[in-house]
Amino acid sequence: MDVEKTKIVMKIKEYKINFINSLLPFYDEMEAESFFYLILENRYQLRRIDLALDADKEFSEAEISNWNFILEKLKTQIPIQYILGTTHFYGSEFIVDENVLIPRPETEELVDWIVKLNTKLSKKKEKRDRRQKVASTAFSLAPSLKPKAAAGSGTAVKVIDKDGKVMAGFESTRAK
Repeated sequence: MDVEKTKIVMKIKEYKINFINSLLPFYDEMEAESFFYLILENRYQLRRIDLALDADKEFSEAEISNWNFILEKLKTQIPIQYILGTTHFYGSEFIVDENVLIPRPETEELVDWIVKLNTKLSKKKEKRDRRQKVASTAFSLAPSLKPKAAAGSGTAVKVIDKDGKVMAGFESTRAK
């Protein structure tokens, strides 16, 4: 039984030059090159380093046909994310099509800022929660401790004021 092999037609590095040159009327060179590597990684799981290590790697006739199809879509300025069907956002991959807004890098920066701010606020909240637990404990123990505290030194912790509100002694020591 004869197995017909697909004819190899062009080295990837040669096709890359043609691909980028074809997109120059529509995109700048760096963007066109980034499209090439996005497609290469998305469709062939090859990275820039893989081409550098194997400069003689080639595309078959069928692969060239697929690349040319993508190239024509890019020339109509369809976003690369829609063509590939995926995009990366904040460390995750998302499926996208023309019904989905493509997240912008600025949005990712905003999300990162919010996450960091939330983490910072959570740490402050944890500290506040700990202080509230101490205050609740002090409030619970206040009736039995108040006479002892009053009999103690002048620096004794005031636990309850005349309205029965908690006056945490650690507040005065924390302010120092």
